[in-house]
Amino acid sequence: MDEVEKYKSLIQVAKLLASERDIESVLEIIMENTTSLLQADRSSLFLVDREKKEVWSKIAQGAEISEIRVPIDRGIVGYTATTGRPLNIKDAYADDRFFRDIDAITGYVTRSIISFPVKNYRGEVIGVIESLNKKVPPYHFTDDDMDVLSIIASLAAVAIESAYARQALIDENINLKNILKRSEPEPALVGESKKIKEVISLIKRVAPTD
Repeated sequence: MDEVEKYKSLIQVAKLLASERDIESVLEIIMENTTSLLQADRSSLFLVDREKKEVWSKIAQGAEISEIRVPIDRGIVGYTATTGRPLNIKDAYADDRFFRDIDAITGYVTRSIISFPVKNYRGEVIGVIESLNKKVPPYHFTDDDMDVLSIIASLAAVAIESAYARQALIDENINLKNILKRSEPEPALVGESKKIKEVISLIKRVAPTD
């Protein structure tokens, strides 16, 4: 893929992510396009679960399992998640940080790996994009691949944060609806002024929406 086509593809990825609101759709767009742009065999986006001290992925292209969870301090992904540093590994099995158990679980044979942190606006690592096994010569990932992945990671960070924020609003709205169902038929607001009546009217209009 030449440079012009590569950056046209990145622009298209940005447009697709800007129009998506569902987190799993966002992840799928990121993974499909990362695999294509890097000419990799497969890609995964691992999200950080700090409460459980794990990184997990719901999407691993070509894998037989739908979700992978590993300790946050294990493997190439764990290294990038905990340090915030990208990695480009030419020979996975020659690197002590490689977590071989994943290959044992999936039956996949990893040769080359590239990983890049996904950071939010506060600089916190919220995920890691990982691509495996470059399919074309030199059969390992390059500095150009790292540059492309850094752009994808930036796009991913914005899209993921937006999707999470939207889901939080939806959850809060559901919670408010449940509270209203358990409350009095009329909102418990006291007052006969025009402003109070406008507020009550607004609550009735907003409550059925998402």
